[in-house]
This record gives sequence, C-alpha cells and structure tokens, in this order.
Amino acid sequence: MLLIALAAGGVLGWILARQPIMAVGCVIIADLIAFVMMTPKVHRDPQSETLSTYALASVGGAFAAGAVGELDLSLLLYPVYYCLANAAMAILIHWRRAASRATSPPSPPPACPSRGTLKDRRCPRLRGAPGWPGPSPGESRA
Repeated sequence: MLLIALAAGGVLGWILARQPIMAVGCVIIADLIAFVMMTPKVHRDPQSETLSTYALASVGGAFAAGAVGELDLSLLLYPVYYCLANAAMAILIHWRRAASRATSPPSPPPACPSRGTLKDRRCPRLRGAPGWPGPSPGESRA
C-alpha cells in the first residue's frame, strides 16, 4: 500500500509541479523498495522466481531505452532503471542457483531398470539392503 501511495504521490507531484521527472523518480523509488524487499526471498529460495522473466524484462528495458526518440532524462530514466534492476535480479537468481547446486547433496542413484523392488535379485544396488530376501554378499545361507 505504501508503494502505491508513493507512486501516486509522484503522479500528483508531476501534475502540480509540471515536472515529469518527479513522477518518474517516485515510481522508481517505489519499484526499488519492492525490489529490495524481494531480494532476501530470492537469496533464500532462488527457485521461487523465474530467471527468464527477469532476463527478458531486462532486454525489454534496454529496447525501450533504445526506442526513446530524444536524449531526455525523464524519458530515459525509467527504461534504464528497469533494464538494470531486472538484470541485477536475473544475475542474483542465477548466482544463487549455481551456489545452491554446488552445495546440495548428490541426488540418489536411479532405480534399477527392472522393477527396483527389494525382491528383484537382478538389481545389484539393492543387494544387502535392509529387507533383502537373500543373504548379503559374502554371507552363506547356513
């Protein structure tokens, strides 16, 4: 609610002062606050966000900045911010995913191609496991 009020305040400032840069600045501040609030969640659980969304949004911001007809700060400020903020989030997501892959335990081996049950004697991975119906390797049935 605070972020919407801040953005609305920027629009009100634009109407009263006739300065579009005020509205753009307030919208950027509101968006940046939301960005900062989301960063700990992405750092903690990078799988909760879609990397391609932020990467493509960054490309879209770059295209929007390139499409501006004249070099005017009030026209360029938001697209450049949008490009950089989304690129930063995409990099954070990629970096945290790579770090979590490097520290995560290895996945268990796949099940045996036959049925993979404990009664399936063709699966060498299961021999000697708890519940194995026969003797463990090296044991006799005596």
